Amino acid sequence: MTILPGSWATCRFALGRWGVEPDLVSFAKGVTSGYLPLGGVLSSKRVHEAIESAPADRRFMHAATYSGHPVCCAVGLRNIEIIESEGLVERAAEMGKRLLAELEELRDLPSVGDVRGLGMMCGVELVTDRNTKAPALGVGARLTREALARGLVLRVRPGGANPPVGDTICLAPPLMTPPEVLDRIPQILRAAISAAIPS
Repeated sequence: MTILPGSWATCRFALGRWGVEPDLVSFAKGVTSGYLPLGGVLSSKRVHEAIESAPADRRFMHAATYSGHPVCCAVGLRNIEIIESEGLVERAAEMGKRLLAELEELRDLPSVGDVRGLGMMCGVELVTDRNTKAPALGVGARLTREALARGLVLRVRPGGANPPVGDTICLAPPLMTPPEVLDRIPQILRAAISAAIPS
């Protein structure tokens, strides 16, 4: 399940990128950019036909107090129009490449074990030893404080020993982030990592 606005930030639904054809896809806050609550479920034609052809007494039904709320649905539709008309999906692809290329330069830091990303969603995994990829654990809070002191709000996913994955900096800047602000993210991260994890 994708929690971040993966469909926009990764340039298109990540499932389609690798040829996966799911029966069901749930979506939520990205459809309104978080302005109003709205979520839904997309179904494949096969699932939709199965639901529609079921006898009335066996048909799946779901409804809640706010199902189909007209204001939330209007905001969702307008948000999709804006995303399409302003080319934000294409911008995410372009700016994501830029961000990822600049984050790749962090690999020269001894505590950076991996840099990865797709569109505007990127991660920087931290290690205690680059050669063995021994995970850096428990550095997230210190790193977050150092980044915040420099003007960057971070989310760090805690790592673990099994499987061995270091604390990972998770980035998903807004799709309309100006290039000059985007360029500052790796600069601030370099300073924050160096301060939080001295070599």
